[in-house]
Amino acid sequence: MIGLPAGYSQFQVGDTSALVRSDLEAVLRPLLAAQGTLLGDAAGPRARPPPLERPGPPPLRVRRYHRGGLVGRFLGDLHLSPDRATHELVALLRARRLGVPVPEPVAAVTARCAGGLLRHELATIEVPDARPLPEAIASCGARERRDWILRAARVVASLHAADIDHADLHAGNLLAAGGDVVLVDLDRCELGVTPRRRVGNLARLYRSVAKSKGLSKALSRTDRLRFLRAYGDIDVARVSRACERTVWWHSWAWGARG
Repeated sequence: MIGLPAGYSQFQVGDTSALVRSDLEAVLRPLLAAQGTLLGDAAGPRARPPPLERPGPPPLRVRRYHRGGLVGRFLGDLHLSPDRATHELVALLRARRLGVPVPEPVAAVTARCAGGLLRHELATIEVPDARPLPEAIASCGARERRDWILRAARVVASLHAADIDHADLHAGNLLAAGGDVVLVDLDRCELGVTPRRRVGNLARLYRSVAKSKGLSKALSRTDRLRFLRAYGDIDVARVSRACERTVWWHSWAWGARG
């Protein structure tokens, strides 16, 4: 069972349980009572909630958790795990406390559905002026690209320094926000970053760059080595070889899929 974070309230409305930042409970409780979830019948894994009727509401971004792969075709956004959204909310709070630039979470919602299955949502304060980092890198000059690479490396290093193992670290989970890089999606992350997991995270990120046509053209091998050097505290040559190997192996799968 996950403990109650400071400054948050927990409540139940019908079949829906919620962990909410205390100053937003008065706004979100009626919404959950009316429609059961923050998004109601809105489709898609990411969407914006209805406007919040209060003075100066922070814009929120709500993510509904959807399954991937073959299971996702049948169950979509239905789950068995009771703590998925709450787990990510607590992980984001820990990351922020330790200096990792991640969005501020304000609510984790779990709605009980037919058959004992669960639907989860996570609400965070929207990161202003944010766009995918790959998009920013692909549209900038060499000097700015180098700066983005260094900032991204420092952000990933700060995540690992906080002892957080990202379950799905890829380029799309890095945002360019103003002049900063923000890391998103700590779903299914774990505490405890072993050297092997650290290399695994970096290899997954490296692989996502190779898989992206825009990034693979925009980022040279020198750029990728620059990222690893800026990340620090690793054997750059060894980790680079590990990253290249994982790209080589996965290229077979990409080719098979056409």
